[in-house]
Amino acid sequence: MPVQPVQPAQANPATPATRATEGEQVQVTIQELTQKLHDREASIHQLETELHRAHIALQEQQALIDSLQQVYSARLNASESPLDRELFTTHCKVQELETQISKQITTQAMLQHTCQELEQTRDLHQTRIAELEQQTADMQEQILKQAQQTSEYETAIQHWKDRYLNSKRYLVKLQTLVEQAIPDPAMELSELIAAIQAVTVETPESDTSTSLTAATKRGVKMDVPAFLARRQRYRVRSQG
Repeated sequence: MPVQPVQPAQANPATPATRATEGEQVQVTIQELTQKLHDREASIHQLETELHRAHIALQEQQALIDSLQQVYSARLNASESPLDRELFTTHCKVQELETQISKQITTQAMLQHTCQELEQTRDLHQTRIAELEQQTADMQEQILKQAQQTSEYETAIQHWKDRYLNSKRYLVKLQTLVEQAIPDPAMELSELIAAIQAVTVETPESDTSTSLTAATKRGVKMDVPAFLARRQRYRVRSQG
């Protein structure tokens, strides 16, 4: 029985489910080949038993032929007359036994040849099973690696999802606080931008920090947006 050569595994991407299906198919193939191997071994054992029995029968018949030939030779030597009926019958039996021995020798040779072929087929099946088992082990290892990578990806996705939800909740809280602290954020933002532009135009960039510090020390009042003024008054009251 010819055995197909093992094709090398292609490196096509596959999902863990596909890999698992391929692994199951390989397992089924291994089981089928193993069952065939057991059947072949049973056939070999049966043929060996029959061969042993034929060999024993051949030895017994050969011994019987030798015995009959000895009897025939003894009677032939003891009698000078032509062969009587008994000697003729014995001679016919000898020829018949020789024919049977020839047939059994041919059968024995055929059985030996069949046993050799079955042993070769068994060896090929064993090699095929070993290769399939190795392929199964490789597939299982790939499935485990892909499952581990999938778990890591899911963990990373969950981590970033949690961070996104936390950031979203924080922004909602911050928006609520801003709305509570600044009733009209658009107007106050416009006032803040206008004040910054005015200070930038009136004061050179190199003297901005010094002028602000000196003005603060002298108690000079500056035009600031209303919401900053409210915050400053709130801080003063808190410190008082």
